[in-house]
Amino acid sequence: MRAKLPKGTLEKLWSDPQNWRGAFYFCKDDPRDIVPKRLKKFGWTINFAHPSAWLGLLVGMAVTAGIILYLEKSDRSAWIFPTLVAMVIFSIINGRFKSSTIRYEKNH
Repeated sequence: MRAKLPKGTLEKLWSDPQNWRGAFYFCKDDPRDIVPKRLKKFGWTINFAHPSAWLGLLVGMAVTAGIILYLEKSDRSAWIFPTLVAMVIFSIINGRFKSSTIRYEKNH
C-alpha cells in the first residue's frame, strides 16, 4: 500500500469539479477505486480512472450473471431473490469499506 496522504486530500480531490464528468468520477490521484457519489446518500460509484475499478465492475457483473443463470438452470430459482439481497448487502459493506478515507489518509 502507498504512503498515507495528508488528511483532507481525498475530500479535496473528490469535491473538485474537474474530477467529475457528469455522474462519473475520474481521478488518477485518488487511490480509491470506489468513492461516494456526488450526493453521498445515494451510495457509491467507481473511480473510472483506475483499471482495478473497471475489473471489479466487470467481475461483479459476471459473477452476478453466472449465479443467476446457475440458479435458474438448476431449478433453484427460489434462491435468486435471497441471493440478490445478499449481493446487495455485500456491495454496501464493500462500498463503505473501500471508499473510506481512513485507509488512505493520516489521522493527524
